[in-house]
Amino acid sequence: MGLKIVVVLSLLSIYRFLITVDGQFTPVAKYCNYTSSNYSEGSVFDKNLGLFFSSLTAKTSQLFYNNSVGDGSDRVYGLFQCRFDVGFDVCHTCVKDATQLIGEECPLGKESLIWYKECMLRYSDRNIFSLYDNTTQPGWYVKSNVNETDSAEFGLVLKNEMNGLIQNASYSPRRFASRIFNWSVVSEQLFSFAQCTPDINPSDCTNCLALAYRIMTEYCPASAHVVVYYPSCQLWYNRSKPILNDEPVSSLVPSPADDQIASDVGSIGEEDVVHYDFATLKAVTGDFAAENKLGEGGFGSVYKGTLEDGKILAIKRLSDSSGQGTKEFMAEARFLAKLQHKNLVRLIGYCSEGEEKLLVYEFLSNSSLDGFLFDREKHPILDWATRYNTIVGIARGLQYLHEDSRFTIIHRDLKPENILMDDNMNPRIADFGLARLFERTQNFRNTIRIAGTRGYMSPECLLGEYSSKTDIYSFGVMILEIVTGHRMFKRNSQDDLLMNAWRLWNEQRAIELVDPELDKSYSSKDIERCIQIGLLCVQPDAEQRPTMTNVVLMLTVDLIDLPLPSPPMMSFPQFNIPRLKTGEEHSDSDQFSSKSVTADLNTNPR
Repeated sequence: MGLKIVVVLSLLSIYRFLITVDGQFTPVAKYCNYTSSNYSEGSVFDKNLGLFFSSLTAKTSQLFYNNSVGDGSDRVYGLFQCRFDVGFDVCHTCVKDATQLIGEECPLGKESLIWYKECMLRYSDRNIFSLYDNTTQPGWYVKSNVNETDSAEFGLVLKNEMNGLIQNASYSPRRFASRIFNWSVVSEQLFSFAQCTPDINPSDCTNCLALAYRIMTEYCPASAHVVVYYPSCQLWYNRSKPILNDEPVSSLVPSPADDQIASDVGSIGEEDVVHYDFATLKAVTGDFAAENKLGEGGFGSVYKGTLEDGKILAIKRLSDSSGQGTKEFMAEARFLAKLQHKNLVRLIGYCSEGEEKLLVYEFLSNSSLDGFLFDREKHPILDWATRYNTIVGIARGLQYLHEDSRFTIIHRDLKPENILMDDNMNPRIADFGLARLFERTQNFRNTIRIAGTRGYMSPECLLGEYSSKTDIYSFGVMILEIVTGHRMFKRNSQDDLLMNAWRLWNEQRAIELVDPELDKSYSSKDIERCIQIGLLCVQPDAEQRPTMTNVVLMLTVDLIDLPLPSPPMMSFPQFNIPRLKTGEEHSDSDQFSSKSVTADLNTNPR
């Protein structure tokens, strides 16, 4: 419903105009937002906007540029992006024309956007950098008037074409891709092109392009030429006519934005990581008093601390088994603090004095996922929309750790107890990267003790083999737990969640796995898709498990066909494996519930 409203409003909006897309430097669409206050000529905002426009001339060789000018309510946030194939001279001229025309088309508006074939220019009085907003930003499309009679066949071709195109564009460093597909049915070629602004992350790029594809198929079926514009992305295809210019991509100089995206550590500086002294942390926790203890585990104990200004912290006092020196620990802490994502718990500081090593996190007032999923009183809060959002959020957080951060981070103890829920019930992965602090001095047995929980460990973990596919296995287990509302193992039961899920899915009865306490507001198709993705993640052969990039795409892009999973391996407790001592699998990051214990799996029934 929301998608249709956005498109209809875009078509009827008085701010929209369409001009033929064949002419060079001819605008194709605009967006003028007058919902916020306007500015007046000669005002501080007007002067800041002029300064921003004047800064663009020297930046067009980058093809993408964003910058802000001014402070407070008069601050201007602006950016431009040129299509990657147009060349620097064309980009320069297009952006120059855009700065002149946007003021005429959107006079005195504090938020405006103008699209050309060759470039896009945007500014606002709010921060628009690195953000993708599909709820307030309109979509635009330009299509030919030709509708072909081969719509069914063409739809299948377009689906396969766009599937690969969206993946390639979303996960390329500069967020663009093009494809030429030979369509043998009618002996013609299909040319396609996708591009996102390079400041958004791969998952947001995927979502933007997937929404553009939905508009293509719903409102422009089988058209000969379709272009869908969004502020964060654009998606093109043309039948039998090339879209891009002949200039090779290799001739384009890398943009500074690409380097920032590649490192993912440019958003936080050394000065933003707080180095606390031990006396301060000792004082704010009441000398690490028992009443302030939030949880404990193999990595150490977590305490609630309240600063003098009222700010609440979650302080992890690490055990003395890390074996790291002060400089090494500080370097690791600074690195972990630079890993920032909306689905990660934020590390804001650290302390290292003598034998004392502590990590300081943001405090989240809600409990961990297991507290909602397996507690009958809190259980009703988890409707299907919240559960699905949780699955997707965890997937995106893992994708960032595995593939989008500067170095691959393997969690190695992913489970519901290590997923914290923020005030809006969005999931945050906790304890990521802690294995890096300990693994240098731990042997294999101890590494399993502190970095794995039975039921969530993949089969190769028993051989001491860890990779990103280890986390993907654990994630698959959690998907099935979230769908069913059951723990991996139940009290006094030999039921195996994985084998039971496989059996019912294989018998086309997967819907029987759904938590009976869920209302009927869910889509059976979505449920079955999540179950199949969960089974793909827990396949015994690590090489057969999907990457987190593919998992996110499978969860968020319906046009992707899912492969068939192989049967999972029987879960560990049914093998002859020595039982770990009580306390060795205690939740290490459940900041807010000291009752969450996973050492004895039989003590936590559904």
